[in-house]
Amino acid sequence: MNKVIILGKIIDIQYKLVDVGKIYAIAFINLKLNKSKNAIKIMCKNDIADNIYRKFINGMEILIEGNLQMTKKGIIVNANYVEKVFEKYGEMDKKPI
Repeated sequence: MNKVIILGKIIDIQYKLVDVGKIYAIAFINLKLNKSKNAIKIMCKNDIADNIYRKFINGMEILIEGNLQMTKKGIIVNANYVEKVFEKYGEMDKKPI
């Protein structure tokens, strides 16, 4: 898999619970990139999805480390690590999520 690091602003967050014998939390984020007009779809699972749902809002800048994944609808990024970026100074939060 290809690793990517993406910096962008959250446009929309969709949170879902999926029951396939076991309950999983999934969050889909539409992320607007800083240097492009395009938006990228990010998928977060379980603990990362729960933290995204509780601590992040639309318009917040975040840094994502993840892997590219091919789906029927196109390419999606499967997030492994998500971190807030302070808008005032451009610094990252010291606590990992």
